[in-house]
Parts: sequence; structure tokens; C-alpha cells
Amino acid sequence: MDRETALKKFKILQNEFSSYKDKIHEANEATARLLIIDRILNLLGWNSEEFNPETYCGAAGYSDYMLSINNNPKLIVEAKKNGITFGYPIRTAKSNEYYVSYFKNAFKKPLSDVIEQAQRYCVDKAVSHAVLTNGGEWIVCPMLPKPGRTIDNMKGIYFGNIFSEDFAFDLMWNLISKKAISENTLDIYLSDINHKPSEVCHILRNTYGALKWQNGNNDIWLDEFYQSFFSQITDTNQRNMLEHCFVSDSKLDQFKGELKRVLKDSTPSYLPNGTHDFNPSESKDFLLSQHYGKVIIITGAVGCGKSTLVTKCLVEARQAKNTYATPIIIDLINDVSKRTVDAKSIVFEYLYKEVKINYPEEFSLDELRNTFSHELKILKNGAYKELFEQDKSIFFIKEAELLDKESSNHQNMVLRIFKKRTNEGKAVILILDNVDRASESFQEEIYALSHLISNESGATVIITLREFTFFRNKDKGFLDVRPEDKIIHLKAPDFGKLISSRVRYIKDFIETDFRIKDWRRKYDIKEFISTMQTHADTLRNNLQTSRDAASVLEILSSVSWHNVRTFYQLVKRVHGQLGSNTSPWNKTETISALMSNIELGENTFIPNIFKPYDNVNQCYFLKLRILSFLHDAITQGEISKGITLERIVNFALLYGYRKDWITKTLESSIEERIIECIEIPSDSDLIYEYNICKEHSFRITPLGVSLILDICHTPIYIALISIDLPFHEKKPYDEIKKDFEIISACVCDTNTSTISTDGISLIIESNMAKTSAQYLSSEYEREKLSLTELRNKQDINLTEKRVSKIAAQIVNIFNKTECVIKINSPDQYALAFSDEPSSGLENESDLSHLVPSKLEEAMLIHSEYVPLIFVSLVIRAVQGFETSMGVEITSIINEKIVSEDNNKFTNNVSRALRSKSLLSQDWLLVRDGLHHKFKKFSLSENWQLSWEKMFSEQAPKLK
Repeated sequence: MDRETALKKFKILQNEFSSYKDKIHEANEATARLLIIDRILNLLGWNSEEFNPETYCGAAGYSDYMLSINNNPKLIVEAKKNGITFGYPIRTAKSNEYYVSYFKNAFKKPLSDVIEQAQRYCVDKAVSHAVLTNGGEWIVCPMLPKPGRTIDNMKGIYFGNIFSEDFAFDLMWNLISKKAISENTLDIYLSDINHKPSEVCHILRNTYGALKWQNGNNDIWLDEFYQSFFSQITDTNQRNMLEHCFVSDSKLDQFKGELKRVLKDSTPSYLPNGTHDFNPSESKDFLLSQHYGKVIIITGAVGCGKSTLVTKCLVEARQAKNTYATPIIIDLINDVSKRTVDAKSIVFEYLYKEVKINYPEEFSLDELRNTFSHELKILKNGAYKELFEQDKSIFFIKEAELLDKESSNHQNMVLRIFKKRTNEGKAVILILDNVDRASESFQEEIYALSHLISNESGATVIITLREFTFFRNKDKGFLDVRPEDKIIHLKAPDFGKLISSRVRYIKDFIETDFRIKDWRRKYDIKEFISTMQTHADTLRNNLQTSRDAASVLEILSSVSWHNVRTFYQLVKRVHGQLGSNTSPWNKTETISALMSNIELGENTFIPNIFKPYDNVNQCYFLKLRILSFLHDAITQGEISKGITLERIVNFALLYGYRKDWITKTLESSIEERIIECIEIPSDSDLIYEYNICKEHSFRITPLGVSLILDICHTPIYIALISIDLPFHEKKPYDEIKKDFEIISACVCDTNTSTISTDGISLIIESNMAKTSAQYLSSEYEREKLSLTELRNKQDINLTEKRVSKIAAQIVNIFNKTECVIKINSPDQYALAFSDEPSSGLENESDLSHLVPSKLEEAMLIHSEYVPLIFVSLVIRAVQGFETSMGVEITSIINEKIVSEDNNKFTNNVSRALRSKSLLSQDWLLVRDGLHHKFKKFSLSENWQLSWEKMFSEQAPKLK
């Protein structure tokens, strides 16, 4: 229905119900009131099935009408179906836009009650707006206030009374017709009239440019170090390095629980059912066991080690004495281009050469006779049979001609040799590596060719390609995956073990490396080897043994995700920035290095999550809230499937954020690789031109987890994001500008924004972090939830726990008392002792000795929670508590045992307390007969024996 037709029907309705003009709000006119509302909704384009009357809204009860599109709630209509409702305004309306407080005053308490009820419905259904009507008067109001505001000081729309001549029908049609709601017009209109843009917007970057790293590092041969030992190891002369540096597992043992969970390389949703999800070792064993004709596609993230895996398989297949294998690898990375189209001739020409070089015996006369025995039999018994019987030399000539012709046909010769060898029980393994470097038409032909080779010869054909190529080619319909094919998703290897294996190779085998002659010719070999080992020691120290090694490795792994190549490039980059000096890299320096540019125009690896969409005010914490929601409010089962766009949008709408802000924030988060769209490969260029799609699902990435757990609340991060943070007030901007210029004057020209290793300490000691934190804290206060009812929603409650914790950590940055450390002061290192005698009780702050040194080892051997609960009960016993409840155990775990960024949730501890693995422990006593929420736990009489067995140390003594 178009607007003109709707207007005509509206005029008819006015005349038909004009007699109800003065009494429509009365209790005994409820039936007529609802009939009018139904007719109005109909002419606005809403079908009867789309405005569900009496929709259940949880604890809020039943709404009068809920307008939905494709079963998605869009608008609440509160009409007071029974009894008296609000009447006419006591003030004459002269406008269409009024604050909700004005409506309440104009229509008095009956409307206030209607607004309160409608708001409860909107909160339950995550609907932003509600229509309030008594049949005659029509109002639409925002029900979820903008960040930091209440409904009363937000504007709504007054359409007027339908029986008056000045009723704003056009405005009603443009805002709440079905067409308008589907186009999000109402949300945009109300957001615009309720948005208060700031008068100023200052950004340091606009004046000083992006933050650039001033590289003063003079480490020699650093490029040679990474090029020699941290590049591919698939060349034929690198077999020794392949043997010692191939990492076979993806266990990620060195990472803590939360990050370990998201770093796990799981099978993408767009791979077919039945895909094998293997680590490198499992993949190798599977491939080497395939002695029958199959097509196997190995896919995985960019740089996850696909080429390394197939090269390792090739080497082992050739070395195995008890395996009669014919392994051949064709690496297409150098043999084809995007313009190459003739796959068949290229592949068979290559295979022909490989067979001739590696299996020359196949071209001997005896083997040729064996290979083409069928053709020779036909020749011998054919038209020349009698001539052959009379003169055998004629047969030999014809035989030679036939064998020469057949063996010169590359395709025929290769397929016949493969067929002969498979018939003899010798496995033929053909590996087509880097297929996705060629044109799409070449790839399409390769898939068909692989099946031809497999079907006609019995060979096993292995194809490697990136996840993105698999996704794209399947989507375009030319990736020919057949039911009998095998798909392997190759998990990325453990990054910590990659570093360990390469460092060990440098330390133990550099002098026997195949390049030693070249190095002797080019360098002073003693100095060169010493420098290489110094660089290796730097990596071992900074990524394996130093105090901050775990944190540094976690950050680099989170940014790299599953891409080994990116990981090596990041390690090289940070190594070049921070150097091989004696002092180890720390977490602060690593964050600084990854938040600055080396080259002009490049993006930083760690994004600014407090930068609002389009630099608007009122949404500094939107991105953080979405990340926290995806991290804290999502169940384990939901993580693998991803969270729908609808659910994320509905969640963020509860805060009053605009829908377009939410979707644009999601798009930028995908580009920054802190949120993953599970329908597209994370390593593809699609993320840089991603447009939101309602069918897509999302989850937080490792970098997103690292940001909210370890990075975003650190002083260095808060200081460095100030270069890119929009300041909507002049005073804090002038302060941050002054702070920045003081630092710049110390290290460089004030007209540039440059950072170096020396500059990091200056930034930490400056007021930059304090000023930036103070500004963000004030914005957080403005974006706080104003509706207390929202905190009763689990998603909001769990999210706000994380956000408020981060906000408190940011507040602590500017609340800390400034101090100047005097390096030369001997009193600085003096220990102060109290004159008070010690009491016999355990000091609350002195319980660290109760945590066993082998706790982490025990957590790996047992369930993670078994040792944690055991230690917490002992600490509670030392404090004087004989029994403990789940909440108390959780509190001890978080306050006394685990680090702040690895805190445990009460529901997870409670679940562990009900598990069979825990209830079977000899050291545990449980008071039975109580609901699990009120159960009490304590230590058994012989708990000390269990302690010594679990932790390999003497049990603490209880006083």
C-alpha cells in the first residue's frame, strides 16, 4: 500500500469513528479503541500476523502489540487494552518533537504508567522504541536511553490526535509504516534528534601524523638471521633443517586458559562435514597411510605450514625402507602465473620429467614392455602376426616404434607407469602444492585433472590451498569436492615450539648447515656465527625464559593468529625495534612497538578500541562492550557457531547506541582482526572491504581477547591511543597536546610523532596516560547505563562486569600518586620493618607461600580446577575456615592464586565442584543433603598425602 492509498483509508477511518473522539480513552470503549488501532496499523502496511497481540515479554508480562518483520521484533505498541487509559493533553501541542518529560506532564500519571510498562517490554525484547496510543492520541518515544541519559531528557514524536485536522499523518507514515521501520528510518530520526554532537573534535594525529618508530637499532646481520633461519624450509638442500625444525603439534601449552581457547585453530564453518581437523603430526601420519587412489585437499590459514607438511611427507615417504612409495611434489609457486591456463600440459610435462629423473628404470626396455604389455599383445596378434612369425626382426622394429610412440606421450606414459606401480603395491603420492597461486581457470582444471589422475592410475593426489581459496572456489561453484574425497584442515603449529626448534637448530647445527661455505666466503665466519647465536639467545630469552616472555609471546601469537609467516615477520619486526641488548623485552615495549609504524601509511598491529565510530561522541565504549559481550556473555557451545548479527545488534541497542554505529563498529572490528566473521576466512582480503551481512555470525579473535584481558588497561596503551583519540573537549585536548609536545621535544622534532625504546620510559613517566585515562573515565561516566532494569539481563550483567573492571583499571592510572624515582638513592632499596610484634595469625597478604610451585604442572595433568580448588581449601583452612562454599572458593582462587587476567567465574567453579573428577578426590569432604548452591566443602583427614602426591612437595601445616 502506498502513502496516498493509506491516506484515503485514514480519512475514511476518521469519519467512521468520529463519534468516539471524546471518549475513546474510557474503559468501556476498549473494544472500539483496539479496532481503531488495528485499522491504523493495517493502513500503515502492517499485516495482522505481523502485529502479534498479547506477546509474552518475560517478567514484564504481555505487551499489547509487538510489530515484527521476519519474526524479528521491531516496535512495541502500548494501547492499554483494558480499563481507562491516558486522555488528552492538558497543554496545546505546537510541535511534533517533545522531551518525554513534557509528555508526562502534559498527559499526567496515566501516560507515565503506560511509558513505564512499555519500557519493560522494550527491555525484554531489545526493542528501542514504543508507540503509545489511546486510539486517538499517537506518540512514539525512545525506550532505551542513549548512553549516560534517561528517557525523560530524550525527545519523542507527537503525531497528534487522529480526529484533529492537523494530525501529522505524513510524519507517521514516514516513521512507523512497515516500509519505514524496515528501512530503519525511525531509529535514524530519533537518534538524530537525540544526539548532541560536541562543538569540538580534536585529534593529535591530525596535527602530528601517525605514531612512527624511530629505529636506532644497529644489530648487524638481522635480515640475514631471519632470512636464513625463519623462512621456508622446503628446499631440497634444507632437509637437515626440516628434520630438526618440523613442529608436529598444536597444543599451545604455554598459554593461559582464555587465550588458549581462542588461539585454538578450529575447522572453519564453510569446510564440508567430515573434514579432518588435524595437527601437523596427525596430518603427516594420515597422508603417509593413504596407499589407495584418493584426492586429498589440505587447507589451512595462510602460512600455517601446508608446504612444510607435504615436504616432510615427501621426505619420509622416500626414506621409509618398508614402504614402496613413489612420492612426487609439484610446487606451482614458481611454475605458473595468473595468466597460465593449460594445467594439463604443465602438470604432465613436469611429472614426465620427474619420473625420468627419479625413476629412470621405468624407461628401460624391459619395464616399457611390462608397462605396455597389453598394446604389445595386440600388435603381436594383429595384422602383422604372420610377418612377425616369418621374420622376428620386423616385430622388434614395430615393437620399438610402438614403445617409442607410447613413451613419448607424456600423459599416457605417466598414467601407465603410475597404474603399473599401484598394481605392484607401490603407493604413488602426487603432491600439487600452492595451487591457489594460479588463475581460477587453472585451479578449476587442476581439480578435474586430480580426479582423472587418481581414477585412471590409482595414485593419491594431494592438493594444498589456503582456506580463503577453498571458500572462494567453493562459493563460485568450481571446487569439485566429491563424496569420496578427503579434506584436511591443517592446524597451525605451536608458535612457542617453532621458536624453540629454530633456536635449538641455530645453537646446535649452524656449523653443519649447507650454507656454511657461502657464509665463510661472505663474512668473518666466527663473528657471523657468534652474531647468529646472539640473536638466537635474544629470542630464547625474550620469548621463552624472561619474566615477561609468556606475555610477549602471547601478544605476538594473538596478533599473528594462525599465520606462521606473519608470526616470524612480527618477531623480526619487534627484534629490530627493541634490539638484542642485554635487557629483556617487556610487555610495555612490545605493545609500544606494535602500536607504532615503521613505514609511512601502514596500519598498527594493535588497534585503538576506544576510538568511536566516525569520531562521534557518546560511543567510546561501544567496541569494548561488544568485545566483552562476545568474550564473557557467550557459552562454550555458542563460540564455535558464532553469534548472529541480530543478537549482537539487539544487545548493543539496549545501551541506546545507534544501529548504524553498531554495524559500522562491527565492520571496523573485523578489519582490525579483533572480531572474526566465521563465514569468511580471517586471512583473506575480504576483511578489508567487508560489508555487514545479516546472515553472518561473529566471534572474538585472539587479538580481541588479548586486548580486553592484557592490553587495553595498561598505561602504555592508554598513553599511545591518545594520538588517535578524538577529544570533544578543549581542556583535556590542550593538556594531552602539551604532554605530547614535552615528550616529542626530548626525542625528536616536535612536528613529528616519533617513538623509540628510549621514548617509552619517557611516555610512562609523563602525564600522557593520566590525561588520556582521565578523559576516557569521564566519557565512561557519560556512557553508563541509566536503566537499572537492564542490569538484570544476564548478557548485560556479565558484559558490564568486564567493562566496569577495565574502567576501574583505567581510573587507577590517573589516581596513582605521581612520584619521581631517584636511582642513586640508597634508601630506595631499603626494606622497612614494622616495630609491631607479629601476631600468631597468618597475615592476609602473606599467603603466597601456600601456592605450590608445581601448580601449573598439576593443572595440566589434572582438570584445571582440581588443583585450584584443592589449594583454595588449604588457604581457607589456614585462614581459620573449616568449610567453604563455591563463592568463597572462587574468591580465594581469584584473589590469592591466579593472576588478575585469568580470573575464574563462579559458575565454572560450581560446575567443577559438581564434577565426578573432583568428587572422587581423596582430599575432599562434601556435606551431603544440600542443594549444590549451598553445599559446603572441606579437607579430609589425610589431605596432606594427596598434596604431596599432586604437587611433589611437603604439605603446609595448619594452625
